[in-house]
This record gives sequence, structure tokens and C-alpha cells, in this order.
Amino acid sequence: MKNFTLSAATIGVAIVNLAWAAPAAQDRVYTGDQNSNTVSVIDPATNLLLGQIKLGNQRPDVLSPLYKGELNVHGLGFSPDHKTLIAISNGSNSVTFIDTATNKVKGVAYIGRSPHEGFFTADGKEVWVVVRGENYISAIDSLEVSLFKLKPQTVYSVYVSGQKTPVASLKTNPMGMANGTTIGPSREVANMLSAQDAVPSKIIVMEGDAPADSGKAVLVSTL
Repeated sequence: MKNFTLSAATIGVAIVNLAWAAPAAQDRVYTGDQNSNTVSVIDPATNLLLGQIKLGNQRPDVLSPLYKGELNVHGLGFSPDHKTLIAISNGSNSVTFIDTATNKVKGVAYIGRSPHEGFFTADGKEVWVVVRGENYISAIDSLEVSLFKLKPQTVYSVYVSGQKTPVASLKTNPMGMANGTTIGPSREVANMLSAQDAVPSKIIVMEGDAPADSGKAVLVSTL
């Protein structure tokens, strides 16, 4: 084991340099607001609010049974390349993916009850979200869905097992084929120890807007 000695002066210089590091022109600070259900974008160089990304309505306009926006926008997290921001909404049980270059929503994944915080894996390929209300971790990634040998010019809903909302809606071409990329939960880590304990999800394809039903599905596939 190597031993290193730092003098008080060295430590003091390091702290001063970190404290006075100026933000770059392209730097941005993002904050989640549960009351307005927005994500605020701030320029740290000027401390000015550049705008808000609306994910839902402001309270109390969220009490209608017909409300479809996100609720209680809460935890935020960046991808390793800083190109994607996730926003966890623990009231609507959702994870919103935002493109930081445009501040536009790329997709929304709906998971278990009362999710709390989420983090990207080191390679940026998955997002792991703590589902506090059901005591497990949901692993989310992008899903490449390819359909073939189905009815031509027909819309199909793609579900991930355990989810009531489809992660994609694809329409087949005249040859009965369709392809698309969507974002959705791929598995659940029940005891929060390691990926080896993950329970694989299933892809369920239903014709039209029918709810997920493995017994009536046109296709069921394990991820």
C-alpha cells in the first residue's frame, strides 16, 4: 500500500480551486418541481431561468380522473454523456427521458408504485429506478421491437408484462411488418442485490388498443 502525505497548504489550494471553478457557457442546471410538475432549466453562469419543461399541470389541476400528465416530478439524473436527463414522477409512477440538446421529451416509461430516484448505469445503456412503494428496482432500457407475418396495415400495441400502458404502438406495412424503438422496463431486481436476481419481463403484442392479455396476444416474447 502506498502512503501519500498532503500538507495543509496543498489541501487548502485544492479546495479554493474547486470552489471558484466557473461554469462554462453551455452548462445548465436542472431542477424538478413537484408543485408545477415541470423541470426548470437554469444558466449557472447568470443564475437566470431559461425556461421550464412541462411534464404535467400545476396543482390543483391534477385531481381530475381524466388527468394524463405526470404527477409529483421528483428525482433527476443524467446519462454519463449528459445527453439525456431522466425525471422521476412518484405520483404518476413514471420515468421521463429528456433530450438535453433540445429539452424535448424523448419517451416515458411507466413502472411500479411510487418510484423515487433513478440512475444510469456506467455504460449508459440502462436506468435503474428505486420503486419505493413496492420494494424493488426497475431496470429500464430501450427496446427494439420488430413485428412480421402479421396483418398488413394494422395497428398493434406493445406491452411489457406488468404494465397497463403500452410502451409502443406500431402499424404494419403492406407486407405485415413493423419496426420501432421504444423505452420501457426490461426487468425487476426484487431483492436489490444484483442483476443476477433479476426477473425477466415479457413483451406482449396485442392487436389494436386491446389491453395486455397473454392468452389473447398475437405475440409473447421473453426479454
